[in-house]
Amino acid sequence: MITGDHVRELLRSGAERPVLVILEGRALVVPAAELRAGAHAGAYEVIARDGLPAGLGPDTPGRELDELASRLDAAVAEQGG
Repeated sequence: MITGDHVRELLRSGAERPVLVILEGRALVVPAAELRAGAHAGAYEVIARDGLPAGLGPDTPGRELDELASRLDAAVAEQGG
């Protein structure tokens, strides 16, 4: 469900306080403000960009982003997401 591409999108997002969420079984990156209303209300918040490990950036090797994505996906699965 969560891939390295989602983590990369979170890192590259120009939105104010972007957040990786799960909504209707899909991983999406949305501005935090959209979690309170509209099409993304009720989405499960996985992690905000400011919650990512220090040192990650848009140019981080794909392998590292894939590993992080795998850990995030496992955490969501443990929560029943």
